[in-house]
Amino acid sequence: MHLPSFVRKEWFWFLSITLLLYGLSYGPIIHNFMVTPENRVYWGAEEYPLDLLGNLSLIRQGYYGHIMSFVNYSTRLPNQPTFTKMEYVLAGGVARLFHVDTTIMFFLTRLAISLLYVAVLIGIVRALFTKIYERVGAYTLILFGSYVSSRWLTKEVFADMAPFDSLVFNRLTQAMPHYLLGGLATVASLYFLARVLDRPRTYKSFIAASLLGFVASNSYAPNMVLILSSFPVYMLFVLLSRGKQKDTIAYLGSRIGILIAYAGIICIPIFYARYVQAIVWNTMRTTTHVEQLNPFRLSVVGYLFAVGLPYILSIIGLPSIIRSKKTLPLLFSSWIVVHPLGEYILSPLLQINYVRYFLTPYFVVFGILAIYGIKQLSVSLAGSRRRLSLAFFWMSLILVLVSGAMSYQANLRRSTMCFCMSPIFDYAYPRRDIMNGVTWIRNHTKEQDIVLSGLYPGTLISAFSGNHVFASWWYRLVEPPDFAQSSLLLTQFYTGQMDEQAAVDFLRQEKISYVFFDAITDNNAKSLPYTGLAPVYEKGNVHIYRVIQ
Repeated sequence: MHLPSFVRKEWFWFLSITLLLYGLSYGPIIHNFMVTPENRVYWGAEEYPLDLLGNLSLIRQGYYGHIMSFVNYSTRLPNQPTFTKMEYVLAGGVARLFHVDTTIMFFLTRLAISLLYVAVLIGIVRALFTKIYERVGAYTLILFGSYVSSRWLTKEVFADMAPFDSLVFNRLTQAMPHYLLGGLATVASLYFLARVLDRPRTYKSFIAASLLGFVASNSYAPNMVLILSSFPVYMLFVLLSRGKQKDTIAYLGSRIGILIAYAGIICIPIFYARYVQAIVWNTMRTTTHVEQLNPFRLSVVGYLFAVGLPYILSIIGLPSIIRSKKTLPLLFSSWIVVHPLGEYILSPLLQINYVRYFLTPYFVVFGILAIYGIKQLSVSLAGSRRRLSLAFFWMSLILVLVSGAMSYQANLRRSTMCFCMSPIFDYAYPRRDIMNGVTWIRNHTKEQDIVLSGLYPGTLISAFSGNHVFASWWYRLVEPPDFAQSSLLLTQFYTGQMDEQAAVDFLRQEKISYVFFDAITDNNAKSLPYTGLAPVYEKGNVHIYRVIQ
């Protein structure tokens, strides 16, 4: 059978595999839009998109002209501006410049970073491998190499425990922009760092590696924690690869200087992030409380199933990588050691959630290294028989993909909305009357106008309108020392337990400009009883009042 000539081209396979990934990732989203109930507003999110809503509030800040970000969970929390998550503020600034809706800007930003990420991965794969089938195989494993379901062996099932961003179809397409940008910058930084280590006087490559490392560290610090931890392992692999060569000590000495200079630059955002967490956000207890809101801990067996066959194949390919003496594969190979090290040692040491290291580009590293493992097995089993070796290569690749079949099913299942979440958890598809009220707030008030609402509407107002809010669901999750008092005040106000003067004093003290009232989620009453409130909007079960000064 004669195949068309373009089928033999690597660009055809790269394009086909990429389109398949985006189809599997965005297909459920399109389906969700098509089946959204009439009384709901689905806006393209995952089932429980609290993180996404928090990042939308940051884009709103950029849209309103801020050059630094601040926490908009509650006016009772510290809102000192910081340089954290600046990619969202920048996206908001671009949305302001081109008059683009901030929600649309979020998805455009994510898509742009995702496509650039994919392009960089193709470039790295082409740089590492010379044969088309090796390049296509490596790219396929990066995109689709996944965990093996361990339900039959242990109760730990990665798809049920892991964040939406880390699932196989989402990690390159629908992950949060800061995860995507962090992964992209990490992989690109390692590529340029390898070039510097190969040729120490290539200053342009060192500048590129350092700048990209700085961006990666600022976007998602755990990436750089892994890289810093990997340097001693990399040096050990270099020693093993060079054996007893006379210039080994001199070689290592020149490279250590490069690594120290690189580490000094990428550590700056890490230290700044720790400062913000410890000093600026100390009342929010981001390390001791927020990081543990969704506990994630895998046993050793659970970890091996979570990283899947690409990790096992990476270990098998390690001897051939060491013998090859190639710098970039050696840098990648150190992740075989430091990724589980980060999971079990660095996570408790740094007081961060154990899932953080599954939001790094580990799947890129192990997907590439797995090809070396497959090649090693092919040579060992098939010897010099090329056709048999090639057949074994493709059989091994198919085995890896088949082993992740349950992860593909789980990803599709979690991407498909059930439209069944309870009224205060349905952030992905809130009631239409609530969203209409939030839109009115956005169009008729100013950012500085503080809005009083329940925890649920407050989260939506912060994300889609950008107003300062008295409370939100994030405020409940952070649970600062004064949350109980604030919660009591909200309950008393919305249930009418405050007398007129107490309500006036409360609104004045908190500098409230507008009150958002949802008859269903607040107190099942038709309206609020206070005469100091002037009705300005009413539709469905939502009432908005202006506070009479």
